[in-house]
Amino acid sequence: MSTSPPDPLAPFVPVGHRRAAPVFQRKPEEAATAALEVPIGYRAYAVASGPTRPLRLEMRPSEGGIAILRPYSSILEIAYDRAGYTGIWLTFPQVKFAILGSGLKPVIEALAAGTCEWIAEAADGESAPPGQPVITQIADQPNLPARTAPKATTERPQAENARPQRAT
Repeated sequence: MSTSPPDPLAPFVPVGHRRAAPVFQRKPEEAATAALEVPIGYRAYAVASGPTRPLRLEMRPSEGGIAILRPYSSILEIAYDRAGYTGIWLTFPQVKFAILGSGLKPVIEALAAGTCEWIAEAADGESAPPGQPVITQIADQPNLPARTAPKATTERPQAENARPQRAT
């Protein structure tokens, strides 16, 4: 029978992964193989660990494209598809990013909380474990100019046969 207390972080371990024993409970020969216990594969996002939040969000395209870092403080709006959690639209000044994929609810929650460090687009043929989010496309779109309200006029409508009034 084990006398160790239950792991308080067990609910946060991704499905299909096994959390390694804490360092103070490992034998020296086990420490060298601890890094090999978690399978390496595609991950759609990473959440900051620790008490501090990241200052920037990194968007990583597949196949070694140009990564983009944007400050969290410049996010104007986060819009997403609530029906199927298949799309997220991040609005920044002068540009909007469309993030498309499947199962994006945990990514949306991390973005809304400001704890998402990075998001990554899956390369062709890359897949995530079942139940994990997959980002298939990160695309930027220029924002349209802001709509302006029509100017209010203070002039009264005139009858057809009325004399034009002088401006005062």
